[in-house]
Amino acid sequence: MKLVYPPGATPLDPNEIEGLIPNIGLQSELNAREEENILQARRWAFSPRNRRLQSGILSSDNLRLLHRKMFEEVWRWSGQFRRSEKNIGVSWYIGLYTFIRSPMATDVTLA
Repeated sequence: MKLVYPPGATPLDPNEIEGLIPNIGLQSELNAREEENILQARRWAFSPRNRRLQSGILSSDNLRLLHRKMFEEVWRWSGQFRRSEKNIGVSWYIGLYTFIRSPMATDVTLA
């Protein structure tokens, strides 16, 4: 698959592209599938059955669960933390470690 990135977009590395589940050949197809999957995950996340998720959305486990739901039909690596540099100026490991250890991560709920 050949992806064409718009200005300012963060390109995927070859290992990430290998994790693509559906047979997609165009960036527009990838965008549409991701959008569809994210909308499904949004309905799931705001469902009354997900009080646990809503009461601790920023916990490490819940973030991975939400990410998995958002991308599980598109990427094999959904629900996993990135292991490649995508943040400008902050190492992925330092940013993740700092965030998960933050008191904010346990105090936020979905309204």
